Amino acid sequence: MDIKKYTEDMIERYIYQVNRFLPGRNKKDILKELRTLIWDMIEERTKGRTLEKKDVEIVLMELGTPAELAAKYGEKKRYLIGPELYPRYIWILKIVLLIAVIAGPAAVLISRMTSGLDVGFAGTGQLWFMAVWEMLEAIFGSAVTAFAMVTLIFAIMERAGVPGNIFSFQEGMDFLPPVPDKNARISKGEPIASLIFLMILLVIMVFIPQFIGAVVYRDGVMTRIPIFQLSVLKRAMPLFYIWFACSAVAEIVKLVEGRYTMRLTVVVLIGNGISLLLSIFIFTQFKIWNPQFIPQLQEAFPEMNPDLGVMIWNLMTNFFLLIVIFAILLECGTVLYKGIKYRDYDR
Repeated sequence: MDIKKYTEDMIERYIYQVNRFLPGRNKKDILKELRTLIWDMIEERTKGRTLEKKDVEIVLMELGTPAELAAKYGEKKRYLIGPELYPRYIWILKIVLLIAVIAGPAAVLISRMTSGLDVGFAGTGQLWFMAVWEMLEAIFGSAVTAFAMVTLIFAIMERAGVPGNIFSFQEGMDFLPPVPDKNARISKGEPIASLIFLMILLVIMVFIPQFIGAVVYRDGVMTRIPIFQLSVLKRAMPLFYIWFACSAVAEIVKLVEGRYTMRLTVVVLIGNGISLLLSIFIFTQFKIWNPQFIPQLQEAFPEMNPDLGVMIWNLMTNFFLLIVIFAILLECGTVLYKGIKYRDYDR
């Protein structure tokens, strides 16, 4: 074994993990300083003798886990949440706040669009003031709620003595998995975008499901024809809550892992397996589709071919579940393939 190559590899692993927890400012300088510090500590330890494998391992263990070392670069004292959990707390909090301040106003905007207000009054100052006020209220409320929930969860974890390495790291040198291949890494934008979409979709399904459907303007009157049978949808919502939760957990784990691993694969397979069973049960055991959708469209548009409308409706409702199943299985297959392919990066 080439001891120099091994030492350089372990140092790069350590620096890569520290980089994940560091704040944005001065990150480059900190990593440069850290690399120099590690080599100085190794030279101090060997003092001219031949470098051994245990030397770099002992030096890195003395520095502590990457999360602990990154926490030492913080500027403020932490009392509610300890240094081991704090870097991950800040990281997750930023993401959740971003999602909250986007999804909250989006829900208000959708609600405004479906409120049935007279379009002729859309330009009045009072209406614009109400809309802006509701937007600000939604942003503040969503941000406060997100901050409180994330802080509470991490405070409980701190109180319970949950170690910071529960997220990614193991004891000894196992807390330094190999630097992943670029194709093995998961961009933060992907799970963040998915979480935003899930939150907006959840708000629509819970509060304004009538928005999902057809909008008909006839003789200056706007009519909405929902695609779902709302009374049945309401009864099925507890199952939808579980479906959304499973999907959200999978996306959060993607954020935490930052790469394809067998651990992520297991979480996604379990979550998607539950989502698959729920999807099949909901769309086969609940008469969730609105049986009056085509008749109401026919009433609004008498010139519409009723046979063609019924055929399109039947195709859409029958193939919707197949599309959902295909999408879930496709994600499972993709994550499983990449998890196996890049399993060498998951120690």
